Amino acid sequence: MYIRRWSAAFCASRKRFEAVVFLTASVWSFQPYRSLCMTTKSHSLALSNRLILLQKLSGNPGGLGDYNTSSTSVAATSYINSRDGTSQPKWRSIIKSGASATTVLTGTRVRRLSLVPFSGTVGFNPITGDPKAYVETISGSSGSANAQPGHLGGASLSRAENRALISALRRVREQRTQVQGMTFLGELKETIQMLKRPFAGARKYIDRYFTDLSKMRKGRNGQWKGRAARTEGFLSEAGSAWLEVSFGIQPLLSDVKGIAEALARSQIDSRRTVISGTGTDVAVADSTSTENYGNYSTLTLRKRITSTYMVRYKVFLDYSRSSDIGSSGRLMDLAGFRLDQFVPTVWELVPWSFLVDYFTNIGDVLEAGCTSQDEIKFVVRTQRLETVDVTSYTPGLSNPAHLARFWQQPSPTVGESIISRATISRAPSGYLDTPTFELSLPGTFQKVGNMLALWANSGDSLTKGLRSRGR
Repeated sequence: MYIRRWSAAFCASRKRFEAVVFLTASVWSFQPYRSLCMTTKSHSLALSNRLILLQKLSGNPGGLGDYNTSSTSVAATSYINSRDGTSQPKWRSIIKSGASATTVLTGTRVRRLSLVPFSGTVGFNPITGDPKAYVETISGSSGSANAQPGHLGGASLSRAENRALISALRRVREQRTQVQGMTFLGELKETIQMLKRPFAGARKYIDRYFTDLSKMRKGRNGQWKGRAARTEGFLSEAGSAWLEVSFGIQPLLSDVKGIAEALARSQIDSRRTVISGTGTDVAVADSTSTENYGNYSTLTLRKRITSTYMVRYKVFLDYSRSSDIGSSGRLMDLAGFRLDQFVPTVWELVPWSFLVDYFTNIGDVLEAGCTSQDEIKFVVRTQRLETVDVTSYTPGLSNPAHLARFWQQPSPTVGESIISRATISRAPSGYLDTPTFELSLPGTFQKVGNMLALWANSGDSLTKGLRSRGR
């Protein structure tokens, strides 16, 4: 009774605090969009480069005297960075009322992130053994450093969108459900059976190995005699130990932690919160090209272009209409005993479903489709496509016919340019869409290790018991 009275008093005092948190979180969430008082804003960006070519001939063999020439080339390119949006003059009052003050926004931006000049010297002796020499020096930056990169087609908006939706819906579900209680109960029998004799096979193998070693004796000629230590079955026992940790110990510890957090959140929890989910997809392309200057100078361009699609959902959640903090209903929700958790639980308990999830997102799609969105007040979707061009410039020597008479500066200065091009859009929404089905490859070391352990342990009783585990 004392705990219930304390919880009731605490919850009553938190109402004023939550109102302050709600206003603070909302203002913080939308602080970058204050400048939307202007519907259109643009400015130009001018990028320029300078390249210097020095040519010098000392001791002219034709008797015309020495000469020293210098040429400088300058190039300039201009870009327009723009941002267009809808004005929202009453955004303060809208945020105070608990609604979204976000408006539609689109924009483009080109930036030069780095520009390091290059420098290199080459030359040749017209007559072997004669001190007369022709020298060329190039320094500065190439005109290609001004070019904005083109977006690569390999980056997929749909994949980034899917990953962002799955991430956002998972975080929405975690605000309501802390632990998958029905899945925990469904797997409890297999977990107890697996951990009844932990690492029994590994301990038996190690004991057998050292027993065989202890029976070996050293002969008079210095060689060991006796039965060699048996090593057969090592992969099977190692795989068995790996599976016990991956499918037994780790999930059990995670569930115990989730149960403890669910008990704590049932008494003290936030009514309003802002969560986010982000998804990305990346495409990379490498290329090499050469530019020629003067008579014998070259410039090798090694270019890497990276295009990244990023989608982010910011979701404002309001649990004012859900179960009261401290009630049994709230505890049941946090423990995962909800009707909308039935379908994901059935899939988790289907034999080998975890292996299917390594190559598809069926489990994520089912969980996302069964996630309640009743507590979502509004959603802000941001989409960004950014391409970064990183190019290195290495001065060098062309390949003349009489290479023996030509020489190059031992350590030329390698230049670099980094330029970014981005497009961004933002729009409000009232809900999250359902992600779509897609195929993928196991992307983590643990998943690959699990498959190798299953292969090494195929036919074992432990592997047969894992068929119904969905983790």
